[in-house]
Amino acid sequence: MSQFFISKHNCIFNHIPKTAGRSIRLGFFKREECISITPRPRHHNIFTFAFVRNPYDRLISAYTFCTINIPKEHRVKFSKFLNICADSSIPFKNSLKYNYLEFMRHHGLPQTHPFNYLEHTNFIGKYENLNQDWETLCHKIGIDHKVLPKINVSPKIKNKWYRNIYINFKNKFNQYTNYENKYIDSIGKDNIKTINEYWKEDFSELGYEKIEV
Repeated sequence: MSQFFISKHNCIFNHIPKTAGRSIRLGFFKREECISITPRPRHHNIFTFAFVRNPYDRLISAYTFCTINIPKEHRVKFSKFLNICADSSIPFKNSLKYNYLEFMRHHGLPQTHPFNYLEHTNFIGKYENLNQDWETLCHKIGIDHKVLPKINVSPKIKNKWYRNIYINFKNKFNQYTNYENKYIDSIGKDNIKTINEYWKEDFSELGYEKIEV
């Protein structure tokens, strides 16, 4: 999403969409403490942190978020959403004032994409281990640990497909190979293949396991 300088603690937060970033940036630090800055490859002598998430879980969350926030006439199926996210000809901008394709691609951009500057990040926590990694981060930047407030949690999902797939991904975390076949079938093998291919660096570089189909 962007980089935010937290002046009070002299650190920078790389906010990757759908990784509990709003809970960190707005819930814990508060909006006035976080200053949006132009991303740069390296910030000397400033501690930088980010959180990442299992690609399957994150993309289901991103799809749900975009579907909720985009007018009905512009909504697309999950397979089309993945194709939009993987289309490098589409810019990625985090605002509905631009266009819906750019908004969707922004939220599905690979976490290892250079835009997110993970290669220059000092601490990378995992969404699946959020509470423990958050506590570790608090110690590293010298602040009292408090549990993260929940902000922007996905609302109750009325659509049965969203509900079945999203809730099961959300609760299983990175144990995707143990899913019952009906959930893999519901997502679709072709969609899993698309995720495995375009987001392959998210799996290999961030230590997540692929579903083999």
